[in-house]
Amino acid sequence: TNNQAAGYVKQLSTFTGDLDMLSQKLFGLTTNGGDEYCGQVIYTSLNELQWDASAENYKVIFIAGNEDFLQGNLLYTKACNEAKQKGVIVNTIYCGDRMQGIREHWNLSSECGNGSFTVINQNEKIDDIPTPYDSIIFSLNEKLNNTYIAYGYGGGKKMEAQASVDQLNFSASKGTALKRAAVKSNAGLYNNSTWDMVDAAKDDTKFVDKLDRKTLPDTLKNKTTEELKFIVKEKGVQRSGIQKQIGEANTQREKFIAAEKVKNAAKNNTATLETEVEKIIKEQARRYNMVIQ
Repeated sequence: TNNQAAGYVKQLSTFTGDLDMLSQKLFGLTTNGGDEYCGQVIYTSLNELQWDASAENYKVIFIAGNEDFLQGNLLYTKACNEAKQKGVIVNTIYCGDRMQGIREHWNLSSECGNGSFTVINQNEKIDDIPTPYDSIIFSLNEKLNNTYIAYGYGGGKKMEAQASVDQLNFSASKGTALKRAAVKSNAGLYNNSTWDMVDAAKDDTKFVDKLDRKTLPDTLKNKTTEELKFIVKEKGVQRSGIQKQIGEANTQREKFIAAEKVKNAAKNNTATLETEVEKIIKEQARRYNMVIQ
């Protein structure tokens, strides 16, 4: 934002499981440079988001930038003390040369909760490695979208947003769209119970009995409760089968890509935001007895 007193910090979303909404907001971001108040943004995120209080859970902040870390009136030490009190690990990612990042104070390390300091080339282009499984996953993703049944007064727009976000990811890159499809195949990660009847019925077995029929598509408004339950169950079975197929195809795709990267190791050693975040999360999650495949 343009509010200097607030450290130019803008909160896009609270912690959320609505991945479509979050993706839309991220694709809507633009930047034109300017001051980077790192201490302020860390402190604000710690105090304005509802963090889990359990010491057993992995809580993490990633902050990336390419200017001096010490800008702004709120010292990073105050933010780091807050992070330690809440058990949040702060990882810093400098976009540029490693020694320059150290000169610009991004190497906080243990000062900020046992975090990690790394550097990336923000201009590095991530090459999509085509695989024999790509077209299969895209086809399955279309079938997956057809298993959703909108309800509620905003359900139709949410369903449209699902397809729209698919397209936004595809416009970024083919690989990005394929990763989104993989996430959508994971029922534990991708849940739309606020607008989709199948997910809602999975969360609440009495959902269909309590449903306001006036908010349903015209083709379903006059269905009996038993008919609706049958339709929801049928779509749920279809969805589970498609999600399983996407998961299996994506596993094969990842194996294919890993093999290609081994062949071209010399061309694939540049750190990007994606590779570094993934690497750091896998390492740090182990401290909490978590294993991320």
